Amino acid sequence: MRAQAQRAGAGRSRFMPRPVSVEAAGPASPRLTLEEVTFRVTAGSAEAAVTLSLGSERFTGRAQGRSDDRVTWKIAAAATVAAIQHYLQQTVTDPPALYVTLVDLATGTTGLGRDVIHATVTLADGDQQTQLLGSALVRNDWYSTAVAAALDAVNRHISLFAPPQRVADQTGNEEARELAAPEVTAPLAHADPHRAEEHVEADARASRVFARTPAEEIVPEPVVSEKADLTAELEPQLPAEPTHPDLLFAHSPASDIALGIEIGATSVRTVAVDPTGRILADERRPSRPTAEPDLTLGMAVDAARAAIISLNSSASRLGAVGVTMPGRLRLRDGVCVSCGDFPAWREVPVSQTLLSALSMPVSLIGATEAAALAESHFGAAQGLSSLLYVTAGIELGMAVVVDGRPLMLGEAAPGQAGHMVVAPGGPRCSCGEAGCWQAVAGRDALVARVVRDIGSGIPSAISAAVENRLSAVTPALICQMAAIGDSVAKNALEETGRFLALGIGNLITLFDPEAVILDSAPAPVASELRRATEMAMKTSHRSQIFSRCVLLSPALGDAARVLGAAAWASQNAAHHAHVTA
Repeated sequence: MRAQAQRAGAGRSRFMPRPVSVEAAGPASPRLTLEEVTFRVTAGSAEAAVTLSLGSERFTGRAQGRSDDRVTWKIAAAATVAAIQHYLQQTVTDPPALYVTLVDLATGTTGLGRDVIHATVTLADGDQQTQLLGSALVRNDWYSTAVAAALDAVNRHISLFAPPQRVADQTGNEEARELAAPEVTAPLAHADPHRAEEHVEADARASRVFARTPAEEIVPEPVVSEKADLTAELEPQLPAEPTHPDLLFAHSPASDIALGIEIGATSVRTVAVDPTGRILADERRPSRPTAEPDLTLGMAVDAARAAIISLNSSASRLGAVGVTMPGRLRLRDGVCVSCGDFPAWREVPVSQTLLSALSMPVSLIGATEAAALAESHFGAAQGLSSLLYVTAGIELGMAVVVDGRPLMLGEAAPGQAGHMVVAPGGPRCSCGEAGCWQAVAGRDALVARVVRDIGSGIPSAISAAVENRLSAVTPALICQMAAIGDSVAKNALEETGRFLALGIGNLITLFDPEAVILDSAPAPVASELRRATEMAMKTSHRSQIFSRCVLLSPALGDAARVLGAAAWASQNAAHHAHVTA
């Protein structure tokens, strides 16, 4: 783009977007015209293709979303903006430096009661942005009107999209060469301060260009004249040559900030993270186990949008979203199959829901894998080539990071490693097997040992602490009593540590990591379990195996999972960019 400005001649300002009046473009400016709008509908989804023309050139854009009459016409507007982006890529800059984004699509009525659609489009160049507004009366159907409104926003200010030479070529008017806008050195001031935050959010999405493998020929969809409620955003799509089938977007090198979202039973947390792991924005929203998926995911979207707004000008560097949560997850599809923390969740399309709302690619990762990835990138294992991360809770989970990437299964489920049999004939596990690692080394096993010893008559201060109500015994209390020398508590921890060491030894033999992180909650429990496990490792006949790696404490605390989600998003963005190249 800078080269084009230089070719325009000395003394001429570099072409930059700027706000202009409707008249500024002038009647002689070229206008993109609509050639065709087509739809293809499959089970659960709809795809629109819009073709625009300028002279003899054609520009096509695609968008897809839910096959829902309430939002289908918005897909057409998103496809229109994608076609405009195609125009920018093909005719304005090489490589493309301008990005256009559909910010809002709203309905209204005129004074005479006619339905109208208003479109807000953002034209972004780095930190500079221009808001373009367009509208169209609903005549025949909502599809074509949505397209017309988005196109109107651009055609009112078409001179902003074209360098001076191109304007002159299209109009035959040499004076049109002077339509290049002067350089803008400050962000656009918004006329309505109450909508300024919305426009900052728009800028956060303005520098992403999405692409999918072109679908087969699209067939027209019957017109639906019902009004839509605008509860979802659609991802713009550009035409592209067939690529890797999993390619969701083309990543910009400038997009070095990622959003991480952690969905939990009591809260939803969203952070914006830079490549060093520094948290640039941090937002939390409440959640509850009995809430429906839409409500919880809506909280996640709200937190994400608030984080984007708080980034201010840095929002243009935002490139992707990672989300983590407990439960059984089908990672490739971005689906939560089920979740003990959210009983109502069954086959919930987490990634697709967030992608539709945020218009950024979304990657799903399990909670344990996310924590392991964060510790590998930003925490205790930073700089190491491999890490085994073990969580000791009611269930025992593990994750492995090799060369900075987690080893991923097609489906993530909590506590999978806990069902490795380490004590044949031992206590019965919840899965029905006897002697699972979880049954002898989990937190319930630790408590069961204390209850067993106290029940057999061995004296312990724990009895008085719980007033002989053994159901009130907790791992935290056991660790507290062990710290003051209670023999029952100390013996229970030591036995649990031996079984933890046994399972970890099996995993070390299998994966040969440089380091092992053993984590639990709360922190005092984690510390005592690590101490007991490390002692068992040192006295084990397998000590040579344990000497090949170091046992570490986690460094990131409660932030590990959400940081790992952001790191996972960044990794996938970079990977897809490499595939594109």
